[in-house]
Amino acid sequence: MIYEKKLDTFLAAAESGSFNKAAEKLYLTHTAVMKQIGQLEQSLGVKLFERSSHGLILTKAGRCLMEELPEYLKISQKIENRIRKAGESQKYVIRIGVSFLYPGHDFTDLWKKTIGRDRNFELQMVSISNDHKRYEDLNREYDVLAGPYNAEQKEKELLFLKTGEYGFSITLPETHPLAQRRFLRFSDLKGETLLIMKRGTSSINDEIRAWIEKNEPEIQMEDVDSNYDAGTFNRCAREGKPLLSLECWKKIHPLLVNVRLKEPWKMPYGIVMRQDAPPSVCCFFETVRNDLML
Repeated sequence: MIYEKKLDTFLAAAESGSFNKAAEKLYLTHTAVMKQIGQLEQSLGVKLFERSSHGLILTKAGRCLMEELPEYLKISQKIENRIRKAGESQKYVIRIGVSFLYPGHDFTDLWKKTIGRDRNFELQMVSISNDHKRYEDLNREYDVLAGPYNAEQKEKELLFLKTGEYGFSITLPETHPLAQRRFLRFSDLKGETLLIMKRGTSSINDEIRAWIEKNEPEIQMEDVDSNYDAGTFNRCAREGKPLLSLECWKKIHPLLVNVRLKEPWKMPYGIVMRQDAPPSVCCFFETVRNDLML
């Protein structure tokens, strides 16, 4: 990989003037941002930021890097293009893990519309044998995953590239009084028992739980496992309780309907690979990332 991804972290921190804001923008933790900046400073042998009461301030070296970065990116892209052109005859098969919860169609649509012009890669869809072990089977059964991402606790093992966002929804039995609504607010669920992912797995879900506890105390909440599967939706249908869900899961169960949630929370989706992925997979990941930047 010619372009060092830590430079994206540097750029986000420099533009926002805050490590916290950079972390939010890049879907990283504050600790991960600090670590990447520290590694970049160590590799360059200079200090890039000073802290002040008003936020981050670029050092002289940091300002120099900021000025040179566009040209560096341009040169890096030119070199990568030349390397790829030299290897046009070589085609890599990239296995994408998919399941009914991680359908991958949003990414494949994006691939066909914008990224698929790179003919060095051939996509092969592979069924995920166990959704609960989907991250563990990376590099074994498939090379990348495409779908919603909420595995912040695995960031030391995984690399995530966001390609879009899913809105949240409320999944209901089709016989539920609220099932015919075009959209719902949490205030519509007063007196209901909401099935929701257990605490401690997803920061977005934890944020939603905290908001409900503070603003809609009449909603009861029951935990479901952090890895949704067919049993999760069967429980929703069997018990008649609303389930916090995502808009991409609207056709999973024939007796359930998905009603769009009006509140603005979003779940990022994109592609995921392991940090120790083979070079061909790393090249694919960088190709997607670079094409999305154009």
